[in-house]
Amino acid sequence: MAHLKTVATRNQASRRYTWKLRLFRRLLESRFERHDVEALLDFVDWLMQLPEPLEMRLDKEVEEMQATKQGVPYVTAFERRGVKKGLRLGKAETLKNLATHRFGELPAEVAERFDRADVETLDRWLTKLLDAERLGAIFDDDQDS
Repeated sequence: MAHLKTVATRNQASRRYTWKLRLFRRLLESRFERHDVEALLDFVDWLMQLPEPLEMRLDKEVEEMQATKQGVPYVTAFERRGVKKGLRLGKAETLKNLATHRFGELPAEVAERFDRADVETLDRWLTKLLDAERLGAIFDDDQDS
């Protein structure tokens, strides 16, 4: 069902959100074993990608479902998003601290750029920082420039 609805809702984020929420609700209300439900929820979450605002809205809906109904708690996908966010924030802080130590106070736009970057970009910049002779060298040859 998740695959069929993913195909049917291509480029229709709000319809996909509705179907993903329905599938989550059905799984959370099912009588499957907890580990099976979690695996299926992870699969549906992976398959039915949504824009970030809708993912956040879905997270809230699922939290509300769990608060009003005793059943299988589902947190793995949401915990994963929290861990990814924490990892990104930690890498951004590390990059800011190391760059400040090496080059002095950072311009506000550089600090903001670090805060907005994804994990892969932050990793690339952290590696470049090791050999950079100037702050701007971290961004050289970057598509993000």
